[in-house]
Amino acid sequence: MATHRLDPSNLERREDWEGNNAAFACPVCDKVFIVSGLIHHGRRPCPDCGQSVGYCEGGKIAGGQARIEWPDGEGAGPEANLRLMAALKLFEVGRISSGKASEIAGLSKAEFLEVCGRYAVSAFNIPPADLEAELRSDIDAIGTGTS
Repeated sequence: MATHRLDPSNLERREDWEGNNAAFACPVCDKVFIVSGLIHHGRRPCPDCGQSVGYCEGGKIAGGQARIEWPDGEGAGPEANLRLMAALKLFEVGRISSGKASEIAGLSKAEFLEVCGRYAVSAFNIPPADLEAELRSDIDAIGTGTS
């Protein structure tokens, strides 16, 4: 497991730590989430991908510890996020297939399609004219009793 510990005197841009509550940016999916020592009992998986786990044990001032852990090989940082965003956009506008997009993003096809849902990108990447033609064909087939 890879680990990143929050440094209370040098918090990064997307981190915060107040009392026994810490905010982390998930290294796998980039979602920012909060871990509460009280509400989450000091441990909370990322609410989006579930692959990373944030911990907040004790208060910042009292010498506690806040950290996030994720599987090795996941969350390669900004480069991985940039590849994912590029793959999502190219897929969304119909320039590449879901298979090619998943390859660019470094994900399985199933994982890529799941990520599409998180970013509100339709997994059904069919041009409107093709969809209309297919629907008309289906309606005609129903009307004539053929399939």
